Amino acid sequence: MDRFDAMSVLLAVVDAGSLSAGARRLHAPLATVSRKIGELEKHLGVRLVLRTSRGLTLTEEGRAFVTASRRILEDLDTAERQAAGDYGALRGGCTSPRRSRSASGTCCRSHWTF
Repeated sequence: MDRFDAMSVLLAVVDAGSLSAGARRLHAPLATVSRKIGELEKHLGVRLVLRTSRGLTLTEEGRAFVTASRRILEDLDTAERQAAGDYGALRGGCTSPRRSRSASGTCCRSHWTF
């Protein structure tokens, strides 16, 4: 079981308000989403969500795990962006006094600074 993936699935379900809505948000079959949450609960040895016909409710353990999962996944995302070199995006700007643009409307390479 990929625990990061399982955390992401749980957060999608919680944010969407139900297993079905979470599955739609993830573009995944409901059975897959339900199985991943079940595997996570089995791995942890606790119930995270109480499933009802009206949706789901987090248990006390579930609330704590969701809070920790959000922090962990945000930290992981930040670490990956930093490792990719300052969020993987070029920083700088067009230095041309006339904002020389190519046919596509973007600044010409020769006028970029970093």
